[in-house]
Amino acid sequence: MPIGSHYASLLSPDGTKLFCSIGGAGANILDLRTLTMSQYDIRPFLPKEMKFARVAPFFIWCPYDNNKFAAIARLGIDTIGDGKKYFYGEHLIICSLDGSYFKDITPDVFGKLGSQYSLDLRSWLPNSTFEIDWFLIGYQLEDYGKQYYGYYNPLTQEMIEQNNKGLVYYTKDWKYQFFANYDSTYKFKYYINDKELVFKDIDSADLGYASFSPDGKYFAIAANVYNRTRTGPYDSTDRLSEVWVVEVEKFMQNPVQPFQVKIINIKEKFCMFSYGLHPVFASNNTLAVSTFKAGDSFSYLHEIDINGNYIRQLTFVP
Repeated sequence: MPIGSHYASLLSPDGTKLFCSIGGAGANILDLRTLTMSQYDIRPFLPKEMKFARVAPFFIWCPYDNNKFAAIARLGIDTIGDGKKYFYGEHLIICSLDGSYFKDITPDVFGKLGSQYSLDLRSWLPNSTFEIDWFLIGYQLEDYGKQYYGYYNPLTQEMIEQNNKGLVYYTKDWKYQFFANYDSTYKFKYYINDKELVFKDIDSADLGYASFSPDGKYFAIAANVYNRTRTGPYDSTDRLSEVWVVEVEKFMQNPVQPFQVKIINIKEKFCMFSYGLHPVFASNNTLAVSTFKAGDSFSYLHEIDINGNYIRQLTFVP
């Protein structure tokens, strides 16, 4: 049984790097050209008046600079300067991979200490430039208070409130967006833009991580399909560790319900297993998935294509 896993998170805009296994003090960064893995640690690049507590497990690449990314980190601030007492809060930060750049861009509304309630980074918007950045964030200003959601400009501190439609993933040009949210009857539903995406096995499936291909032509989501009438913990008819692939343009032109998807069952195709596939596009037609074989001590990243062909192993060292 594997003692750990690599999980892909997000492909860089130039398609050469993958963030994976984000958490702790940073992330692993996989170079898809050389298959070398490097570790990024935020702590050495913090200003001396800051202490690090943790980072949220989701980094977002800068849309115009492959050296930069944004993240939410819990940081302590020494307000007096004597290094004896730190006050902690959630901060929105921009960092560079080479360590040459660090900036705390937390909205001023939270004060110097950062958010004491919640602060969530959803997107670094594609209309950002070297001069002006825009982010999609969610936040609260008081405990159990209103959940705000909107576009944020760090330079001007402008906030443009938006409706929270449950954005999960999006194409890098923002042309297509995937939403998952409850409707007025409290039924959970899925959408690409404003069109409802209905899967054949949705009533018996648990869906997981999702992503779009860099060119926006394909959408993939992890799924486990269960026999809901079973009496024990496992049923031979369960379909575990599947990737469902949607041809996006075909769906947008004719969003029939249910929509036919390509199904890649990892166990049947490759005799492999997974504790969570986390399918992330590594190119326009291939996916990085977290899988292992019987007897493996670690679940590494492997690359498969959208037609269910095995390509290669991507990571090799835990």
